[in-house]
Amino acid sequence: MERSWPHGRAEVMGAEGLDLQGLDDEGKGNFGIANGSDVAGGYKLDEVPAIWEILRVKNSKVREEQNLPVWQRLPTSEDVFRFKKLVQQTMACRKLPALTLALVKDGHVVLRANLGHADPEGRVPVSRSTRFAIGSLTKAFTSTLVSELLLRRNLSLDTPINKLIPESFQLMDEVRTRTVTVRDLLGHRTGVPGYFHALLMGFPAHVTRSELISRLRYLPAVVPLRYQFLYNNYLYTLAAHVVEKLTSRRWEALLRDVILTPLAMRSTGFVDEVKGFEQFALPCALRNGSFRNLMPDLLLSVSPCGPAGSLYSTAHDMARWLQALLSDGRDAKGKQVLQEKALRETTRAVMPPPGIGTDLTKPDFPISDVEQSYGMGWVTSNYRGYEKVWHSGGIVTYSSRLWLLPGVKAGLFVATNGPQTRDKGHALTAITNMAADLLLGEAFWLNETTICTFPAPWKPPQIHDKKERRDSTGGLTTKRQESSDLDLNQLVGVYTNKAFGEIVIERGGGGGGGGGDGLEEYDVREHGDDIFKAGEKGNGSEWLVLKGWDGWFIGPLWYVTDSDEHQRPIRVHFLRDVTGHVEGIRYPIDGHYDDIEFRKQDGQGVTASVPYSATSGGEAAMTAVARLDFGVALLLMAWLCKPLQF
Repeated sequence: MERSWPHGRAEVMGAEGLDLQGLDDEGKGNFGIANGSDVAGGYKLDEVPAIWEILRVKNSKVREEQNLPVWQRLPTSEDVFRFKKLVQQTMACRKLPALTLALVKDGHVVLRANLGHADPEGRVPVSRSTRFAIGSLTKAFTSTLVSELLLRRNLSLDTPINKLIPESFQLMDEVRTRTVTVRDLLGHRTGVPGYFHALLMGFPAHVTRSELISRLRYLPAVVPLRYQFLYNNYLYTLAAHVVEKLTSRRWEALLRDVILTPLAMRSTGFVDEVKGFEQFALPCALRNGSFRNLMPDLLLSVSPCGPAGSLYSTAHDMARWLQALLSDGRDAKGKQVLQEKALRETTRAVMPPPGIGTDLTKPDFPISDVEQSYGMGWVTSNYRGYEKVWHSGGIVTYSSRLWLLPGVKAGLFVATNGPQTRDKGHALTAITNMAADLLLGEAFWLNETTICTFPAPWKPPQIHDKKERRDSTGGLTTKRQESSDLDLNQLVGVYTNKAFGEIVIERGGGGGGGGGDGLEEYDVREHGDDIFKAGEKGNGSEWLVLKGWDGWFIGPLWYVTDSDEHQRPIRVHFLRDVTGHVEGIRYPIDGHYDDIEFRKQDGQGVTASVPYSATSGGEAAMTAVARLDFGVALLLMAWLCKPLQF
């Protein structure tokens, strides 16, 4: 039975300083600690519920054998209690509403924790069974499943996909269709960008995974195959689809049977199969310094891209996953569940490191943490001289991290439910680094002061002024279009793109504008801005209010453009022909590759697109195609999945 702790009460079962290594991993030896006085998002640290399960530590007075390396020793109770204090202080100063974490070493769970409020507005505390969405940590499950099932069938990850599913496979050009492999898909080296902004809208409920796969041929490529690391969730979905076709079973059923059930991960599942989110830590955003809950139904829009990021889990279950990964595929009882070779293939280097700006190097920082390569759902790095295999995850405002330290058979998992701020990212960096130091027996390089200032004092923090963010939206590529030089009636209509769907422009009433957090707070029928309606989601529609040509979401996605750290609007470009007639929209689908156009439908049909081909004549040809043909006959936008922030 779960215990709901009153705010500010400290529950202790067991005693500090005991040798707890004989306790099992089912919750005995539980420490519930809540202390401190720092303010966190409207409440104090001493009001934050905390459930700590400390399962395997050494009494600080017990001397280790003189010849035992520090990295082989169990954490001491003294170090664990300092770690606990630092984690809760980090949550307070960085404004994290809830957190779950698990640490394992030498096949045993060292500790688990569930901290804070699962419902930030309602102040409902977390419990041991609170679920967190883990976003792209799903990718390692998918790559492991695919590697395992192909190995069982004596098939190679380097077999061209058109030989595995020849009857249903086609990509954007002949070269990729003929030669792309499963390893290419899982290693993000197809040359196709992520097109993340399309993921905001979600899919109509009727779109199946097979139908999504059939549309991948319209996703524009921007560089040749195997030339550059470009993160892509849709192609992870394609990799899972390969084993679906080979087995005639859905990815979800395969994952349950091959990984989740054998590892007894009973509290792990798929967010798009959830009927109610009562057991979840709720996603949230900050507005005016206070937490605002978001609709958990936003998670449903991940379907049918589940293989890229639909899993949810708990600290208890993720500890079992860590144990399996660190024991070459064995469960907690030593039974072989996954083939060692299948796991080894997932961490094998496929591409140079993605270079996402997370490296820490001396002398700028007191330690080094440097990326080395990307495998299949895993980044390999070097942390303080130790091999580190890791990945991050994000979906809506949930964020997670998973680290493996294979050389010392240790690993860690941490997840939070929001908000989507830089402070949250710095908090997760601080917590994962301290957890790794605890497992490695290294001195913490972050302390009670620097956990709240990182990356300072080593590097100055980025300053984000609210007013500056509102005003610094950048310029148009063409002359800014004002109401006086464009007939607003020309904007009304349906705009389509075969890769990214349908945009519908409707005319609003008269008066005001601005963002909001729901249609009940902003009646589009009574306001004068032009209304941008971006397709149907599986769970409803999203509206973007246009002021000038800047768009502000209202409804469930309000936090994307109007939360404390996200106040930059979506910039929409209307395209006109030489006569001044509106013929299309350029919408920021990717952020880096934004030459995607939606063509206005006038009843006369559209011309066929000419997707970029690796054999079509190089950069000049690609540039021409990008301007003249991308989106001319393309058909998907409100389809692709949620913003899985990876």
